[in-house]
Amino acid sequence: MTSSSEGAINDEEVFEINDFTVVTALESFIVGIEATVYSWGLGKGSCSGNRFSLNRNVIASCKWDSKCAKLVFGDNNALNLAYFWPRNLNRLDDERDSQDAPSSTTTDGDYLTSAAKLLLATELDFCPGSIISSQFGVLEFLLLTPFDWSSDKVVNENQLQTILSAVNVALCTTECELPVFVQYGDVDRQLYFGVCQNHSVRTHFESVHLRRLQPAHSHLSGLLEMFTDKVNCELIDTNAVRVSIQVDYKLKESLDVIPHFSSTYAQMNQTSTPNELFIGNTPRLPFGAASDILDVFYLHTTWPNMRQETVNENDVYSDLDPLTAPFWTASASFQEGSPCLMNLSLKTLLDTANGMEGKLHLSGILGVAADGEALSAQAALSSLVQPQSISITNPAGVVVEESTAIPAVLPPSAKHIETFLSEMSRWINAIFTEGERHEEASTVSVSKRTIEHISFPGEVVKEKSPIPPKTPKSEEPDDLKRVRKKCTILLEHSKASPFNSLASRIATALAYILCHHEAGTNAFAQLWSAIVKELRKRWENGDSLPGMETDTVPDLSMSLLQQKLQMLQSCINARARQHQMLDQKGSFSDASLFSNDDFYDAKEWLSEEDSDADASDRASDKLTDKSEKVSSKTAQPKGRLASLAPLCLLNEPDVTMYEPITQERCPMTEDMLERHVDTLSSLGSAEARAKVHLDSLLSDMQSFKAANPGCVFEDFVRWHSPRDYVVDETTGKGSLSSRMSGENNAWMETWSEAMPIPVVLQKRLFNETKEAETVLQEFNRVTVADLVHLILPVVLNCAAMQLVDECKPIVSLIGEKLEEACEKVSRYSRSQHPEDCLDALRELLIIESTIAKYNSLWTRFIAADDSLEGSEVALSQLTAFVRSLVLLSKRDPQENALSGGNSGNVRSVPVDGGADGPLGMAIRKLFATDVRLRDDESSFLKQRISEGKKAIAGRSMTDQRMPPFHRRQYVFHWLGSRRGSAPRATPHRMYASLSRKETATAYRSLCVVILECQHSTV
Repeated sequence: MTSSSEGAINDEEVFEINDFTVVTALESFIVGIEATVYSWGLGKGSCSGNRFSLNRNVIASCKWDSKCAKLVFGDNNALNLAYFWPRNLNRLDDERDSQDAPSSTTTDGDYLTSAAKLLLATELDFCPGSIISSQFGVLEFLLLTPFDWSSDKVVNENQLQTILSAVNVALCTTECELPVFVQYGDVDRQLYFGVCQNHSVRTHFESVHLRRLQPAHSHLSGLLEMFTDKVNCELIDTNAVRVSIQVDYKLKESLDVIPHFSSTYAQMNQTSTPNELFIGNTPRLPFGAASDILDVFYLHTTWPNMRQETVNENDVYSDLDPLTAPFWTASASFQEGSPCLMNLSLKTLLDTANGMEGKLHLSGILGVAADGEALSAQAALSSLVQPQSISITNPAGVVVEESTAIPAVLPPSAKHIETFLSEMSRWINAIFTEGERHEEASTVSVSKRTIEHISFPGEVVKEKSPIPPKTPKSEEPDDLKRVRKKCTILLEHSKASPFNSLASRIATALAYILCHHEAGTNAFAQLWSAIVKELRKRWENGDSLPGMETDTVPDLSMSLLQQKLQMLQSCINARARQHQMLDQKGSFSDASLFSNDDFYDAKEWLSEEDSDADASDRASDKLTDKSEKVSSKTAQPKGRLASLAPLCLLNEPDVTMYEPITQERCPMTEDMLERHVDTLSSLGSAEARAKVHLDSLLSDMQSFKAANPGCVFEDFVRWHSPRDYVVDETTGKGSLSSRMSGENNAWMETWSEAMPIPVVLQKRLFNETKEAETVLQEFNRVTVADLVHLILPVVLNCAAMQLVDECKPIVSLIGEKLEEACEKVSRYSRSQHPEDCLDALRELLIIESTIAKYNSLWTRFIAADDSLEGSEVALSQLTAFVRSLVLLSKRDPQENALSGGNSGNVRSVPVDGGADGPLGMAIRKLFATDVRLRDDESSFLKQRISEGKKAIAGRSMTDQRMPPFHRRQYVFHWLGSRRGSAPRATPHRMYASLSRKETATAYRSLCVVILECQHSTV
């Protein structure tokens, strides 16, 4: 019993023993770090991190690569471990290479980690692109961040210390010398803690973030005292401390001079006229940003790597005069997603076509009654005019003279209708005016526009007939010529229309009216109605369409709108030729036998009761009977065009064969050809389909018989199809081919039926009246969506060509993108697929936005300092400077996350010549307009800046005044041994950032980073 009792007690004691072989959550986290470090090849003997050849210019454009892995931390949390390294810096693989590195990057001891040696590298001060590199002075590192910011972020000291402890264990086990950082708190704080170690030294990376700054720490002297206290060394020589300083200035423009931007046409008609839309060879759409696209412009003044005693800054005095800074750089950021006018116009077209308005017939919008009779002009335009409005926006921008003003006695609605009709008349005159627009009269220089028309920064980018910014007078660079040539070829081969064609002007005007007229769709319908009316007028009067030739036929490689206009021109040309032949009827000896009724026009014999086919047959029979009478009385040749000598008639060898005047084939547009193919496919037999094509053959045979009396079928074949007349080489005799001599041959049957009728008396193959009426009626019956789809390929083509003209200053930035956009525009013009259209719109928006960014900065500098235009060198510098600002404003998502947002340092562009160079003078004048300088002394300041260069010596602080600083950054470097540690020297670095808050200047935020190296016992 005793034994049993003791056994039970022992069993209970066994269950109370803790099992230390169970892996805890912290140990799992450590194992996860170690496994990831090994898998990336960063463990013992395989990592030479942070050993790079340093160059300040290369570091300024440094790009980082990365890879990441998910680590589980605790029961419900996870962290993301990322490895970052610079991809465009050269690594130092051995000690011999390290001797080539800058002396500031190394120390005499080999006991330091590579990361610790970088703490003295002044090349990494204010490093852009990576907030870790800027604050801590390392290039290659590991970073632990929350996997899910809503639930995984590190928010208390216990979590932070636990993670850092795990990192220390993992680094010791793997012998990885890369620094590891942990992000603490919210993402916008950009607060990091970290550690880096080897067998001799452990480096701690610590951060402090203060929302309210103590006055003693708001200047260089106070920060230097803080640095010496943290280092905790009584024998520290402050003169041995090296300091780098960067002061940032942010341009703050006055909001009271920036009016409310509106995309309505009423806000955009001050500089636009219909003629101005059609300047040059390409109709132009509204172009540029709808509002000021520039978000922030920064000036960075830098004093790098100075001895502490050479600069004095305390609470009462400062040597940090921005005009004496040795280095000036600038950066800009823009409002991403800001709407652009051209893109808005194109999107409005698509949205209108796809919306409820797209289903409306334009005739219904204009107020056509159900019985087909148009309402009165006042009723038709009532939807266009609001009686309570003062006036309709003048899209032509033309002031009505007193002599042509509408009498005040007319009712208000009548005035509005009269004004609107006058506007439509101006649009029609501009669209149908042939030849070049008076470009010189409508063109003004950028400087003149800037001085006379700018009421707020960036306004010039809203101009609807934009003139490219003035660039140095020189030949176009090779890359611009190449891009322009390739894009022009792509667009010229698009299924659209020629750039300066009538179709392009019609499409551009319609797009402009739909998108920017206050009447919207109603004005769109009214302008289209006026265009169709003008087309009918020209058809009825026999006036050619602008830009069309006398031999114009529909070109199936063009857009359907262009084809229909070409068809209408073909009808006009056919009627003119018909009348010309009738005027020359005296050339026929028997012309008097034909009455004027035989030379009919379709309108004379078409009636409401008869169909077109019945009337055509009746007219054909009438002509056939008359031709039989003529041929029975005379055999004189008629309708000869040219001699075919030495060919002679087979039955009359002495008579030369003549080429007859024949009818032109019926031209077809794309939709007509599709209907013709459908008709042929609906016919039951091959014979029926072949008979459809015999009308033109019969006409040619009749003309040939009339021009060559006494001819036979073989003569016709020799002229019309020489391959079907085979000549024996031995005998010299000819015969018909097997194709022409077979039984039931359609050609021989047609020849037997053909009568000798000259072309002037034949039934017309091409009824120009019928086809012209068909085109005009189709134009009258279109819906809003039909018309949008009709003009969209043409509008896109013109928009792409306009961007080609606008891109000259920044072709190096968007050349490839522009070629890609032109390819997508060309693809859509052929496919007519909605997805292709959306792809093209996206590419065009990117290009337009980039050009708008360039224009926004360019116009600011020209407005601030117009003397830049007087120097070709200054213009060249400004062009390169603005282009670089636009280029560096583009950042990929990974770089934005790594750069630290507003807490980090952005990539900047050097200002050649500093404060006293041409660019520096323009920047100073630009900052002189800052709203914070608008006080009693602002006029004196602007007068001082406008005088140009000033001698640096003897300038007082009041004479050097700039807006209040936006941020000041300090970096301190010191190499020495700390008290209580081993005597070996270690590098120390402190980074401090003092930011002025916009809402309350009394508050400042301070981010101080202390990096200390101490000997470790590990």
